[in-house]
Amino acid sequence: MSYRTIVLTVSSLMQAYALTFFIVPLIRYIINRRKNAQIRARNEIREAYAEALRVPDEDLMKKLAAARELSYTKVITEKDIMFSSGEGAEDAEKREFDRRLKDK
Repeated sequence: MSYRTIVLTVSSLMQAYALTFFIVPLIRYIINRRKNAQIRARNEIREAYAEALRVPDEDLMKKLAAARELSYTKVITEKDIMFSSGEGAEDAEKREFDRRLKDK
């Protein structure tokens, strides 16, 4: 291999390296810009919903009141349990039968 061939090969590799030195950040910039635009859009939507909840109109007030009326918390006691995965179906039936006998 001659000196000229080595220099041409190395210079080609250096040009490729220089090109990637500029292309990689450019691609990252484009991707980040697109992601940031999506994040900005999501944040604007969230902000709009938060503002709607801070200053609700009459229709939203009615909906929230209806939701409060329908919501309740039921505490489940031992008496409410019909079956446990820790026991077989026969055991659950026997326990239920015994509970019904005690209730009468």
